[in-house]
Amino acid sequence: MARRALLVIDTQVDFNDEQGSLTSFQRSDPKMRRIADLIDAVHAEGGFVVATADTHPPLHHPEHLVTYRRMLQETMGQDRFEAYMDQAYEAYREELKLYPPHCEYGTPGWQPTAAIAAAFERLGDDLIWIQKPTYRLVDGYVMKGPAGMVGRSGRAVLDFLKAQGVEEVLVTGLITPVCVLAAVESAVEAGLRATVDENLVDSYDEESHKQGLARIAAAGGIIVPARPEE
Repeated sequence: MARRALLVIDTQVDFNDEQGSLTSFQRSDPKMRRIADLIDAVHAEGGFVVATADTHPPLHHPEHLVTYRRMLQETMGQDRFEAYMDQAYEAYREELKLYPPHCEYGTPGWQPTAAIAAAFERLGDDLIWIQKPTYRLVDGYVMKGPAGMVGRSGRAVLDFLKAQGVEEVLVTGLITPVCVLAAVESAVEAGLRATVDENLVDSYDEESHKQGLARIAAAGGIIVPARPEE
C-alpha cells in the first residue's frame, strides 16, 4: 500500500486571524482544526507531512533581519544563500505592489495558527517544514525536518516523496487561488496526483475560493466536493 503524503500550505496567522494582513477573517478556523486532526492521522499511519510557510524578508521589521539572515546562511550555505536572498527580495517587492506587508519572518503573522502549531509540535522532526519566498513550494527550502532533509529544495522534497512510493498528495491550507493552486501545479509537474478537499482549503472569501478551485481543476488537481454536514 502506497504511503500517504499531506501538504499543509501556508496555514499562518496573517492568512487566518482577524488581525492578519491577508486574512480569511477566521472563516477558515474549522478547516484549521480539521487539518490539524489530519496531520495527526497521517503521521500516526507512517505517512509524510510536508508544510510550507510563506516567508518574506522582514523589510518592515528590521529587528528580525539578523536572525533571518543567519538562519538562512546556516541552513543553506553561503552560495545558495546569496541567490536565495536575491530571489526573496525581488519576489516580495513584486508582491507588495499587489498586497500589504505579510508573513515577514519572525512576526506574529508569520507564525502558524494555534491549532496547526500544536499539531506541528506533536510531529517534532518528522515534520518536513519548507520556507518559501514565492507562491511556489518548489522555490522554498527545508528549514526543519528529518536528518538529511534540511537544506533540500522544495522540488527535491517532491522527488523524495516519489522515491518513497508516494503517488498522490493531499493538498490543504491557504490561500486557495494563490499558494494552494501553486502547490497543486508543482505536484502535478513533478508527476504526482494532487487531490484538494474543499473542506481543507480556504481563501479570503467564497468567490475567490470558488475561483481557486476552478483553477486547480484546470491545472490537473482532483477536487473532492465539500460535504454539507461539515
